[in-house]
Amino acid sequence: MEDVRTVLAALRRFAVLTPSWPRRVRWLVNCQSLADAGFGIAYTPMDRFDLREVVLTSIERRAGVLTIAVVEVGRPRRDELVFVVATPPTADVVLALDEWRQLRTPLVLVLHRGGAALECPTAVVTDLHRIDNRQLTRAPRHSRSANGGTP
Repeated sequence: MEDVRTVLAALRRFAVLTPSWPRRVRWLVNCQSLADAGFGIAYTPMDRFDLREVVLTSIERRAGVLTIAVVEVGRPRRDELVFVVATPPTADVVLALDEWRQLRTPLVLVLHRGGAALECPTAVVTDLHRIDNRQLTRAPRHSRSANGGTP
């Protein structure tokens, strides 16, 4: 869990370079692609993480358990990933998540060995655990936008 917090803190620190949230998300995800191509430092903590640009598709609370579903930008809705939030966020964060779902705001999904975290414009939802056991594909790991892939 400490590794996830370190990566998220680093993401926030270096994200000052881009002016808007959607551009920030695409910049972060695309930087990971450059590191994969060998344009990065020899050792980076990104080796243990996979960043994806996603949008929320649903938020449900049943019997006190919060589940969220996301789909990677550029993928069909049938490829959505469903997560259980093990540590429930505050009511304000849930309300913000619902707003970002309605606005289709791009978010950063951080996949790691222990689960996942979701970085949002003003909050981070940690302790996410996949419900289904489908294998995640490794490509494409970079962002695809509606204008042909340029951020």
